[in-house]
Amino acid sequence: MGEFKHEAVIATVRDGDSEAIIGFREKMPERYREFLVGPIGRTIDAASFALMPDGRKEHRPESIEMDEVREDFIAFLRTLDADWAHVVLNDETNEDREETRIPFIAASSKWVFNGLYYERSKGSQPA
Repeated sequence: MGEFKHEAVIATVRDGDSEAIIGFREKMPERYREFLVGPIGRTIDAASFALMPDGRKEHRPESIEMDEVREDFIAFLRTLDADWAHVVLNDETNEDREETRIPFIAASSKWVFNGLYYERSKGSQPA
């Protein structure tokens, strides 16, 4: 039948980078543009965006294409002064179905572990 994996990317960028995010959205395949929402909560210094889950079953062509869009968005965010998190909200593809493991942060601009910050961009992460 097919399983779902609901993933989102939430980002806060300097307000000056909002136009860059909007430009990224315009380069996305048209059918996926509605999933990148924002700017939300725009202030003098920052704005937030979210790449929402696509709601498609895993391993289907549209889901695979959206996975690529998500990866491209994360790669783009790494080039900006952005705080972001890739969040998995539900994962029916996961063999380990313990409820305590869902939702989880799959990747982020920074990990917080035992009160210390680990920067993902430098390849460091908590053990």
